[in-house]
Amino acid sequence: MNANNPQASDPPEDGTTGIRAALEDLQLRIAEALRGSGPAADVERNVRALLAQGFERLDLVSRDEIEQQLESIAALRNRIDALERQLDALSRVDPAPPAKG
Repeated sequence: MNANNPQASDPPEDGTTGIRAALEDLQLRIAEALRGSGPAADVERNVRALLAQGFERLDLVSRDEIEQQLESIAALRNRIDALERQLDALSRVDPAPPAKG
């Protein structure tokens, strides 16, 4: 929605991109507000450093990583279901002999 930054209105590709885009937009707005002043470059460097530190502290994963994990979980669930069916079929075909005692 920002005329100076048309990318700010684009939908995020994943959670990480959305947060990153919001922080980059904030950074651009701060830079625009401080443009023309002498210490603007110092403030911009400090803002960039603060944003970089914030990203390093966040434990974020990409949408691709989440999708891969969901696929792995679904495959494992299918394998478990197949093994349960196989076990059930085997227990019906060959019941354990009665214990002698």
